[in-house]
Amino acid sequence: MIPADDFLYEDDSERKHHSSAIRRIAENSGNSVEKVEKLYEENLRKLKPRARVKDFLSILVSREVEAILRS
Repeated sequence: MIPADDFLYEDDSERKHHSSAIRRIAENSGNSVEKVEKLYEENLRKLKPRARVKDFLSILVSREVEAILRS
């Protein structure tokens, strides 16, 4: 995996949660984990600072990345 900046993930549990979403998107879309990870983390960086409830970030980011990959 590509090293992320220290502020993107608050702890290992959060990193594992998002990594699982990244792997699932890569598998379902037929794209490389590296490509999906780059798109995912770009979108996570945009959404996370504005998120009031962070529990749903993986769902929102996953949907955005899946839409990008379909286009």
